[in-house]
Amino acid sequence: MGLEAESADQEHKKAEAARAAAANGPARIARDLHDVIAPAVRVTIIQGMAARGWGHRCPRLTVELWLWPQRSCADRQRQLSALAG
Repeated sequence: MGLEAESADQEHKKAEAARAAAANGPARIARDLHDVIAPAVRVTIIQGMAARGWGHRCPRLTVELWLWPQRSCADRQRQLSALAG
């Protein structure tokens, strides 16, 4: 294989790698978002269920159970902002 053929082959490989990276970009972003958001959603649901169950027994705990997901969401927003750059 000549020098020109090797150079063309390398350019073709680079172009293929760039196309593959561009095609995989949205899937990677979706995975990253899922990894950041899913735990907060799961905890929010659990906390809401707990608050509903404890509301009549311990109002102070209920307030804390309702406030915690809000704090958690704020933390997740900061993580997303950092992830987005």
